Amino acid sequence: MWKLLRIGAVLALAAVGALKLAQHLAAQSQLERVAAALAPKVRLGYEGVRGALDGRIILESPRLEVVSGPAQGAVLRATRATIEPAGTLWLVWRAMIGESAVPAALGVHLEGASFSQENVDRYAREGWFGASSLVPFESIGCEPVSAFSARDYARMGMTVRPREDELRYSYDPDAHTLRADIVSTAAPFSTVSVHLEMSAFEPSAWLGDARAAKAQRIDQLSLTYLDGGYLARRNRFCAQLTGTDAAGYAARHLAAVEAFLRAHGITPGEDVSALYRKLVAEGGSAEISSLPDAEFVPADFAAYTPDDLLRKLNVTLRRNTAPPILLRLAFTTPSESPMPTLDDTAIASEAPAQAQPPAEPESLESAVAVEAPAPPPMTAHEPARNDGVPLLSVANAAPLPPEKPAIEGEAPRIEVPAAESEVLEVAGAAPEPAPTLPWHAHPSVDPRNTNEAIPPSAPPPPPGSTAALVWGAPTIERLPEKPAAAPKYVTVSPTSLGAHVGARVRLLTAGGKTVEGRLRRLDGNDVVLLVVRDGGSAEMRLPRAGIRGAEVRRAGAR
Repeated sequence: MWKLLRIGAVLALAAVGALKLAQHLAAQSQLERVAAALAPKVRLGYEGVRGALDGRIILESPRLEVVSGPAQGAVLRATRATIEPAGTLWLVWRAMIGESAVPAALGVHLEGASFSQENVDRYAREGWFGASSLVPFESIGCEPVSAFSARDYARMGMTVRPREDELRYSYDPDAHTLRADIVSTAAPFSTVSVHLEMSAFEPSAWLGDARAAKAQRIDQLSLTYLDGGYLARRNRFCAQLTGTDAAGYAARHLAAVEAFLRAHGITPGEDVSALYRKLVAEGGSAEISSLPDAEFVPADFAAYTPDDLLRKLNVTLRRNTAPPILLRLAFTTPSESPMPTLDDTAIASEAPAQAQPPAEPESLESAVAVEAPAPPPMTAHEPARNDGVPLLSVANAAPLPPEKPAIEGEAPRIEVPAAESEVLEVAGAAPEPAPTLPWHAHPSVDPRNTNEAIPPSAPPPPPGSTAALVWGAPTIERLPEKPAAAPKYVTVSPTSLGAHVGARVRLLTAGGKTVEGRLRRLDGNDVVLLVVRDGGSAEMRLPRAGIRGAEVRRAGAR
């Protein structure tokens, strides 16, 4: 009996050893074939490889470099990569049939990963996010620190650990659809999750195939940021550096971020700023989600203007479980001058309050002789539109004399010239009688409807007079007419839905219910829609015979 048990144990160990050797040889063979299939557009290198009994492939010090294509120059490194297969014997089976193509579904776990790409590195250096923490606008407003070091993190009480990344994807070659999920954990700072769904996708689109790149479409894209408790510690740390408290630094940080964005030609909406303010002060999560228009071409990303790109992507923003809001951003021409620091902004804002009041002129002649201040120059990113109607400006308004010290027991008052004729006499011009009826006394002249300048209360002074600096006719500045909004949906025949596959549609059923979603395909007697519900998506089937009406979303509709 014991002899049989010993024989069985030896056979079991031999089988395990054989399986281990087979998995190891299969892992080496598969990686060599996959590397050959990716070359020369992608280079895959590693220092060691071994196959586990459960079919996993473990790479030591892997390195992936993109040689050509849209991501040319990108390099991904890690201390270890574990490839998780769909089954235990998949490596042996692929080696037996000589399969060399990239698997259609796979999971990869990276330890100590680092990603380098010229554009991404530039954004990190400019301060858009922390390279180690993945925290947006991490050190902005925390002067004199421009980028946090390992010593700064240690002073915050944070122990930096190697980053871990999880990538899972599945590709359906028959339907040409790709679904990918990436979870990057930069403990103890943050966790960033990305979800991507694409249609009309070919793997060659990411390797330089222009035709395949033009055909692919993004069905859904979402990015979620989760704070790991780091924002509160960062606020306290920077509050000590800037001489304030955590709440004061949060306000300072928000003002610095807004100045940073304006320097890059971006002005966030009030609701977007309020959401970011709550995230900085209270932590939590923030999710950016996009359901792009069907006609949006990802390969032409750089050809869109920022405004058109924001409309095409249909981006929403939410914090924690609050209802999503529309990501509203205004774009202007980026400033070529260096970005103003928060101290410069504070000094500029406090300068008028600290300035001494002007000395009282000795006579009215000196008051008129003082040259009026010129209006500030108008920047290129703030165009002035008045449709031919003069604007009200500081050049058209007479400066008031400075306020005299109040006498004890009397309320302070501002003295103005007794009559406008006194100003004209000082200028050397003979006074002329003023019009008998000013503009506000004319019941037939409505400043909201008139297309002409409103009559002034006094005639203009002669040319060359210094009084011309304080004279002018008040006018009304009108906003441009609001264009009529075009309908978002266009009515089509239910029988023509086959020509609108991939577009967003709104269908009316026989029961009077309206269903809205993206038309995926026509499957026999059914219409298949992709419907988004509660942050997820699902396919819905509707009988074609039960559809009474159909509408297709107009191209470019917001």
